Amino acid sequence: MKILLTNDDGYFAGGILSLADKLHKAGHEVIVCAPEGEKSGAGHSITFVNDFVYRSHDLVDGVKVYSLNGTPVDCVRFAVKVLCPDADAVVSGINNILNIGTDYLYSGTVNGAIEGALCGKKSLAVSTNSFDGDYEFPSTFTVDNLDRLLEYANENLIINLNIPFNKKELNKGISVCHAGFREYNDNYVPVAEGGEGKVYRLVGECPSMERSKLSNDASMSDKGFITITPVVCYFSDDLVVRSLSKEKFVL
Repeated sequence: MKILLTNDDGYFAGGILSLADKLHKAGHEVIVCAPEGEKSGAGHSITFVNDFVYRSHDLVDGVKVYSLNGTPVDCVRFAVKVLCPDADAVVSGINNILNIGTDYLYSGTVNGAIEGALCGKKSLAVSTNSFDGDYEFPSTFTVDNLDRLLEYANENLIINLNIPFNKKELNKGISVCHAGFREYNDNYVPVAEGGEGKVYRLVGECPSMERSKLSNDASMSDKGFITITPVVCYFSDDLVVRSLSKEKFVL
């Protein structure tokens, strides 16, 4: 299989390089096109006004690695149009923290996969908690299950895979589930005086859903389960469209 890899942590990140190496050793043809720098939280943003510069890097034996001065969505679109239009699939990650529940609205990693689907490629987003830089198990799990996961992906749906622990023995199992709601206790905190006003920083944390009775990706990942969640790419609701179309609007 010819696979395009991207992420939002940058082309040099441990997660994407580990996955690229594993995929190559499993017999896949791998092309990496990822941002030249950190783009976490980029969501589905795209660049319209700046020129693109891409560079090649010798980082993984047998793998073509490119950086692009754009967002994850830019990277996927550019690669599909220029570098590898014949790619069979897009895999985004491995991100170094989980992207669960409503995180996918903000995540550059998940939206890189969504752009892959919009470009007609079967697409998968992969995230784990890897604070020690070890991606051995998440990479192996992704490669071993790649065909099964991509079988369910299409132009309107990606698979969002989250692996709570980067050590196999710490994960309690696998849960196929809906996307949940990930709440954050966010605050904007003043950190300095700057120019004409104060400088603020967004800080916060997400409360655990470990004791929740809900079976969604937020609660199940808190319980230690690897979660597999199908995420649709289009946002209109067919049921509401049918109901709303019967309304008598005033011109």
